[in-house]
Amino acid sequence: MNVVAQPSAPISLAPFSLKDAPSFIERQFPVGRLSAEAYKERKAGAGQTLTALGSYWKGRKPLILVRAVVLGCLLPATDDPAADLDMFLKLMAMDDAAFARRFDGSAGDFAKLFSAYAEEVATNRKTVWLDRADLALRETWVEAANLAAAHPEEAAKYTEVVATYWRWREDVTLDERRARIAAAFATLPYSAKERLKNVRRPEECEEQELLGDLWPEVNGYFGTKAQSLPEFVEQLGFARFGHRPKLADTFCGAGRSRSSGAARLRRLRLRPQPCRLYADLGRVQHRRCADRDARGI
Repeated sequence: MNVVAQPSAPISLAPFSLKDAPSFIERQFPVGRLSAEAYKERKAGAGQTLTALGSYWKGRKPLILVRAVVLGCLLPATDDPAADLDMFLKLMAMDDAAFARRFDGSAGDFAKLFSAYAEEVATNRKTVWLDRADLALRETWVEAANLAAAHPEEAAKYTEVVATYWRWREDVTLDERRARIAAAFATLPYSAKERLKNVRRPEECEEQELLGDLWPEVNGYFGTKAQSLPEFVEQLGFARFGHRPKLADTFCGAGRSRSSGAARLRRLRLRPQPCRLYADLGRVQHRRCADRDARGI
């Protein structure tokens, strides 16, 4: 009896609805920003993900490149190339706004990188009490900054502003801070030695952190109902092939990158997998995978 595979989440795209649709990779590759990202990953040396897992192969392709190829083959190309590219960059966390999420430095780190933008999101000044301020005044206003905000003239007698460590401003919302951080990074050339130098690689970030807020826009554009990248890949697979995408790398000619790159599209460890993988991982990698499956990670 033939068993018809079913997606793990409801979809609005009908099976085979994208069967004959041109793919993004046919229309718009290569993508310039991808080269800089791949260069940054390769220059990470021992910091590369597969190196830490015990995989070494000089011809191994960067995971960011593999991820781009998998998405590029599944994404449909529309009559609006600019919008297609914009959605691709967002899914790859290579759009300008993503840099605010990829940056995990402190307020002090940001101030060192962008002194001209620092005071828009952070401050290194603090209002403190002078010795002449009596206990009653301190108990009434608690913080010296409270008195300074309510009565500036009186505060000048009992408080002073001193320089301290950089910290994020409390009067700036998270969304506003991210927008200003992204604007600062956008002033730098998109290269591994400049804009990418002080941010994490996409694979080093949690998927929810990178893409969690994008799904309403992504689903509206592609007609999917995904809430994660694994669900998105799976749903596009059903729309193109009528089943989950199959990725074959029988000889691992890319140094296990293609199989590992596709596997990383399931960062949330969802079951079933969005991609069916066919690859000769080698004895060491088989033992590692078996151990991880046994632990359910």
